[in-house]
Amino acid sequence: MPDFYCYEKKLIIEIDGSIHYLKEVLNLDIEKEKILNNL
Repeated sequence: MPDFYCYEKKLIIEIDGSIHYLKEVLNLDIEKEKILNNL
């Protein structure tokens, strides 16, 4: 889930921590990024 989202500016900010280096989380992040890119 993004930490900040502004539809008008098409701006999404997400602050990642070290947990995002785990393979399971990385795979979820890839899928999430695909969804967010289509907004």
